[in-house]
Amino acid sequence: AVAPMMPLAVWAEEGVKQKLDRSGRAVMPDGSLALWEGKSYEGAALFNGKPKIFVAGSTGELGRRVVLDLLRGGFSIYCGYRDAGKKAEMQYENRRTEKYEQTIVPDNLIETGRAKELAEQLADASVVIDVAGAMNTFDVFRPQLFNDDTLPERVDLNGTKALIDAAKARGVKKFIYVSAILTNGRALGAEVSASNEFVNWNKYGNVLDCKHEAEEYLKASGLDYTIIRPVPMDNTLPKDLGGISFQKADSLRSKNSDPGNKISRDDVSLALLDAIFNPKASNLVAELTDVPRQTPTGRAQWWDGALASA
Repeated sequence: AVAPMMPLAVWAEEGVKQKLDRSGRAVMPDGSLALWEGKSYEGAALFNGKPKIFVAGSTGELGRRVVLDLLRGGFSIYCGYRDAGKKAEMQYENRRTEKYEQTIVPDNLIETGRAKELAEQLADASVVIDVAGAMNTFDVFRPQLFNDDTLPERVDLNGTKALIDAAKARGVKKFIYVSAILTNGRALGAEVSASNEFVNWNKYGNVLDCKHEAEEYLKASGLDYTIIRPVPMDNTLPKDLGGISFQKADSLRSKNSDPGNKISRDDVSLALLDAIFNPKASNLVAELTDVPRQTPTGRAQWWDGALASA
């Protein structure tokens, strides 16, 4: 039998040193990625005692990191994707082992009017991790999507709403959504809504407005949610960017006065995993950044900085 994992609070009280993985992320003292206990998934379909996970946007820069971390964590995951080329690049295949399961879900379009199809694609997953979103970057294999200002409304707003509706229809127990800082900028006064940071970012199809409306839709859905608002994400490893820090909603403004202005996608991925079981992440909006030249927030204190506003 496997010995039960020591609670984080006990680790903290005993002064156990914070352990980092090779990329500089804060992991558990035993090296595991998270505590796999806390929130109850009673009645859900389980794999090795863990809920099954659906990842929307699994082939993106963040999504591929989330998938890898979930596989390392021993989950059964559904990888939703729409781009067969990216799926092939990631070598995603249907895999079944004693330690993890991976099921690929093609034609997973997180777009307007697809709630019924999405509900079928969720299968028996009880957690949805939504990292799908419109990207205004040039892709040589999909040049037609570059500068398409209709994508934020189709994907970030109506597509996210459709996925939320699908999750409700399937009885999903947890919905984790990656949004962005400044989404609530219009409610924070002209200092924010008229700032270059908000205006320039939102210029792409009102993407921040779309994400904010999707956030509010999720909050009103009745689902247990975690909304993560990262500062602009980067592929740099955490050890080269700084330590992860959790901030309350509407506190990061993409200004020089902020504690940080970039975050590693690897850190965001780990926060998504932690939110699956951590009760502190329940029905919470958290803003994330990496702080240069600072060690990561200790795992026993994760989400505390965001809870100040809850």
